[in-house]
Amino acid sequence: WTLFRKDVPKAKRVAVLKLVKTYTVRKEDYTIDVSLKVENLSPGVLEIAIDQYGPTGVPREGHREDMRRVVYGAIKGEDNDKPQTLARPRKTKLDDVTLGERDVLGNSADKEPVLWVGQDNKFFGAMAYLVQAVEKRLPAPTWNADFYFEDVLENDTSASQITGMAIPKLHLEVGGSRTVNFALFCGPKRREMFVKEGAPHFKPLYRDLDYASTIQLRSCFCAWDWLSLSMIWLLWAISNVTFGNFGVAIFILVLIVRLALHPMTKKSQVAMSKMKKLGPMMKELEKK
Repeated sequence: WTLFRKDVPKAKRVAVLKLVKTYTVRKEDYTIDVSLKVENLSPGVLEIAIDQYGPTGVPREGHREDMRRVVYGAIKGEDNDKPQTLARPRKTKLDDVTLGERDVLGNSADKEPVLWVGQDNKFFGAMAYLVQAVEKRLPAPTWNADFYFEDVLENDTSASQITGMAIPKLHLEVGGSRTVNFALFCGPKRREMFVKEGAPHFKPLYRDLDYASTIQLRSCFCAWDWLSLSMIWLLWAISNVTFGNFGVAIFILVLIVRLALHPMTKKSQVAMSKMKKLGPMMKELEKK
């Protein structure tokens, strides 16, 4: 896309700025590489700002509740070099939001820099990482980019959210250009893919950016996270034996759980049986 301008109404159009956005999509890969190249075609020096929308439009998964969120990764603590995933839940009522107002999540040049921003729901995620300008470092301080989200109207009764990255100032000499690169993940939130080397579709960047923390286990008081992760691992292991048939794998998993809990279930049933035998005696006591 080329931007033109006219100095006077009837003057010839003059090219000022050229934007080239390139998407690189690979087979068997959940990451899309996006590059935005900005070229100065004008006869003078330019100072430009880039406002790049991030992933948006992640669909709702459940009918009973809306688990869509804005998620972002930031490095917490000056001595820490590993990012932490944070989340902003979606407000469902229009009365609770201010449409069009930006909420800044942080800056890439802060002491606790923000590295990526995106959206997720119960099963899927879309996260955009602003590729670092310094090699072998996750933060990208030279971009000085603000990461934000904004509430927008989704339909007549509810709001949705858009995310974005705003780079306030880029200096372009005459004939010069700058390129901003993004690594856009769009896919299922599979823990092994995010953390385990050798797993299908694994990339070290997923682990370094802590994408695994976007997984919502929502464990209750009787099911801890470690137990949930163990059951997920067992289900995947069984699915490998059943040649990927998850219907049979779930049936086998339920059978294994029932067998494991059988001693407790049997003890409970024996106690209930003894209580039934006491029933007639209790009735006699009530009559007396």
